[in-house]
Amino acid sequence: MARRSAVSLAAASLLGLAACGDQPSLIAPVAANHLLLSKPPGVYLLGFDGAPAISADVLAASGGRIVDSIPSMNVLTVDGVTNVQALWAANPKIIEAGFEVSESPIVEPLPPSDGVQAVDGQASTPWFANNVQWDMKTIHAEDGWARTNGGTGINVCIVDTGVDDQHQEMSGQVVARANFVASPASENRVDDPNGHGTHVASTVAAKGVVISGVAPRATVLSARVLNTAGSGSETAIVNGINWCVQNGAHVINMSLGGTRYRPFSSYTNSFALYGAAINNARAAGTIVIVAAGNSNLKMPNPIQSQVPSEVPGVINVGATGPISKSTDPFPPAWNPLDPAQVWRSVDYKAYFSNYGPGVQVWAPGGSGGAPLSEPYRIVNGVGQGRGAYDQIWGVCSSNSSQSGIGNVGGVPSGSGTCLGNPSRYIAYAGTSQASPHVAGLAALLYEQLGGVRSAANVTRIEGCIRNTTDNIGSPDIYGRGRINVTKALDALNGGSC
Repeated sequence: MARRSAVSLAAASLLGLAACGDQPSLIAPVAANHLLLSKPPGVYLLGFDGAPAISADVLAASGGRIVDSIPSMNVLTVDGVTNVQALWAANPKIIEAGFEVSESPIVEPLPPSDGVQAVDGQASTPWFANNVQWDMKTIHAEDGWARTNGGTGINVCIVDTGVDDQHQEMSGQVVARANFVASPASENRVDDPNGHGTHVASTVAAKGVVISGVAPRATVLSARVLNTAGSGSETAIVNGINWCVQNGAHVINMSLGGTRYRPFSSYTNSFALYGAAINNARAAGTIVIVAAGNSNLKMPNPIQSQVPSEVPGVINVGATGPISKSTDPFPPAWNPLDPAQVWRSVDYKAYFSNYGPGVQVWAPGGSGGAPLSEPYRIVNGVGQGRGAYDQIWGVCSSNSSQSGIGNVGGVPSGSGTCLGNPSRYIAYAGTSQASPHVAGLAALLYEQLGGVRSAANVTRIEGCIRNTTDNIGSPDIYGRGRINVTKALDALNGGSC
């Protein structure tokens, strides 16, 4: 019987692995906001030989109900199942079963006191001109704006917590939104009460009222797969990927992920499930960009793996920042609160970013200043707060209760709630913030190819991104290096990629 599902746990091994998964002593500790390794009670992914179908009576007899499905992959998600072996025996079309696991986004949202500071009188619009958007200067985004139409006609799909389409930077940019968070009823929405997805989207396509995205004329699709708290299921994420592809996405950005441990079935299950969706996306002409993760983990790792970051077929992205945790002395008169100095400083690996040969390319993600355990740095004998200028500035969702910076008459002014205010901004740091810089570059390159979606164009653009990077250090840490918009455009237009 052909195995056609995306889940790879065989029936014979199901009981043994379930027992292992229930023994915490066998599982390494996992930080908050990463994979929940404990099996949710009675929740399973079922793979079918052919179209997924199951008798309601059979399912009820095992105590279960259908909660989600991926028809294109012949997979159902069920919960409440008390006897999966009985369910298996009663339905010969079920050929594989595995545990559904929870995912959390790779995001370290900084508290308002850390992530946002009033900058009254220190900057004027546009923030790029005043070096607040040091990230855009680092990758030479201005050259992309001058030499392209800013990603016109290119659809970038943000698979995340949703996108606020009412903010002044995003209004008119968002052309389609869908929700894949199944429950509870309060999560049946397409906006962004968390704020993470909107911030990510603005790095791609903010239209330039105060800040500019890498591809400010690209259009945004939003697949909401993570709930208000920022967590979701693999089923929702894969359904989101498929929706993006079906709705014409040229580029998908996933600033999310989790950890898988190689001895466990969830490792194989996840790679197969994501792999099928990503292969389908690439075949349809969709490039997939993924954040590498915030665990300061060298990749590849013999014990654990990051998904979907390490799934074949994606470009994964590490984060750089102008201030890194380091014992090196700062240069004379260094002031981390001066944006002009920040963007000209040495670009380091952000202290939290995963790294190594398994991280393909790098982009600005912000350093977050000192780690959260360090309230300040000593600079020339003077204590300095972390500030927000070493982070990535983006849109603050007006659907969220975060605190952000306002903009009055083109000048950043004061702080206050973002809820109901479509003109506030916020600074984050993470590989979540690095990834959309690469997604924006992919959009600019796709525009240069006429926006024709094809597997050949995916391969060509991926090559342009990977092979035109700036060397910022040892490949053992930085892989191929940090993206460079100018070099990528030169290579594409010159025919060398």
